Amino acid sequence: MSMHIWNTRKLRDDLVHDRLDETDGLKYMLAAALLYVILNYSALWFGGYRNWTLLFEAALTLAISFVGTHEAFVANGAASGRDFVRRYCVIAVPIGFKVLALNLLVATLMHFGLPHVLTNDTFRDPAFVYRLLVFVASLAYTIIYFMRIAHHMRKVAMATSIRGGGDRSE
Repeated sequence: MSMHIWNTRKLRDDLVHDRLDETDGLKYMLAAALLYVILNYSALWFGGYRNWTLLFEAALTLAISFVGTHEAFVANGAASGRDFVRRYCVIAVPIGFKVLALNLLVATLMHFGLPHVLTNDTFRDPAFVYRLLVFVASLAYTIIYFMRIAHHMRKVAMATSIRGGGDRSE
């Protein structure tokens, strides 16, 4: 089975028709771990400011992550759903690649473009405005990430319940 690192619809279709085995799940989990590291370190790289706001951002990101994971669990059918971890990890990969692409694009534009806009003539403290924009962007990426995971989890859960998707061990 080839990995769908960008096409979430094809991946969702593979999940609906039970075409992924545990080895495929491992591949997606490893890719998710890689994305996690890249996304976090790119946020630090482009933010470049380490004080209480970084800790505040981390706390908010953790809260968003807990809420987002719970929403994905509910979207999958909560306790009566099936294959939550497998579906979650697999769907997280193409969503993660898309958020990474958005992150790198916006961060690059901010890094090279904002110094021309955020000047001492336009803002009293341009560095603060830059840090604030990075802070908001980072939280926005986290929200988008979990919203999209929950969206696709709901679609997979609905599609498998419609076609009578019973337990895989049956």
